[in-house]
Amino acid sequence: RVRRNEVRIKNLPSAFDGFSILHMSDLHADLNPPAMDALAELVSGLEYDACVLTGDYRAGTSGPHEPALRAMAGLCTQLLQPVYGVFGNHDSIRMLPGMESMGIRMLLNEHARLERGTDSIYLVGVDDPHYYRVDNLASAAADIPANAVSILLSHTPEIYRQAAHAGFDLMLCGHTHGGQICLPGGIPLTLDSKCPRYMGSGAWTHAGMQAYTTVGAGTCIVPVRLNCPPEVVIHRLSAASVGMPADTESVQQPRQHHIGGHEAETQQQHLGPGKGQKRFAGQQRQHRFRYVIQPGGHGAGCQAETAFDKTGGGVPEHGKDTDRDTDLPRPAQRKRKQCGRQHGRNQASPGL
Repeated sequence: RVRRNEVRIKNLPSAFDGFSILHMSDLHADLNPPAMDALAELVSGLEYDACVLTGDYRAGTSGPHEPALRAMAGLCTQLLQPVYGVFGNHDSIRMLPGMESMGIRMLLNEHARLERGTDSIYLVGVDDPHYYRVDNLASAAADIPANAVSILLSHTPEIYRQAAHAGFDLMLCGHTHGGQICLPGGIPLTLDSKCPRYMGSGAWTHAGMQAYTTVGAGTCIVPVRLNCPPEVVIHRLSAASVGMPADTESVQQPRQHHIGGHEAETQQQHLGPGKGQKRFAGQQRQHRFRYVIQPGGHGAGCQAETAFDKTGGGVPEHGKDTDRDTDLPRPAQRKRKQCGRQHGRNQASPGL
């Protein structure tokens, strides 16, 4: 089914009034290729200005990724450009070249500027915050003007606190499947997310930030949904009334200040692996891995240190993914890929 969501944003540039975004998530494309064919037929008749994909293109969390790419290829031929995406907890970093060869610009803690004439808004994407915890809002939102309209793409809603504090106007996410197997009335048995249950599906708000969690267009584990039909969503942006209350904090200080200040004050999102205590997100990432970037400028070279505390908090094996470099934690692979990219990814997209 196609759902439509109206999003009213204060200070939305006039050129983007009525701008529509097709949002799809959790395709798990190789689990049910016939369903992907039906989805491709559905979206081929839709009208929108941009498309976003919020992760989990592969059915498994390990193993070959080629079947997922083949299933995605047919869908991508039916999508209107531009198309942007982020990775989820099921996705291998080795999928990056294939995804981008299909015309999907993957945002790995990066942003893109969407332009219409002299007006612009920003689309920000973070890498998987759920399992690998390699999201970096500070890097993704770097250099975005404090008063600019910004939309965050995240695989999961679990970073809602950080996103709202950073001043994003809208957050689009998935991951929960809406429960996939639900009681009558759409009551989910589980959401597999550390967030309030009302954030598990549909539109919601937190601290002045609007958000939408789609139940997704695919299935996981088994190709079955109960009391939770799949969906694609078209979000339509419109300018909010002048008299609407302002998000007073987000318009006063730079976005980077919000992020840094929030992480420095209180970050209680992630639990330490194998421990019951709460940690700062930055400390948690450090506990799992470290980067060593060699001097010499962008692309000069990257090297990953061996993850430490392997008995209690090292890099989880997560199925021992034979499709990845087994000697490197995934975040190091992410950084290695980014270092090989052309400098200046956070630049304007073609005019829309």
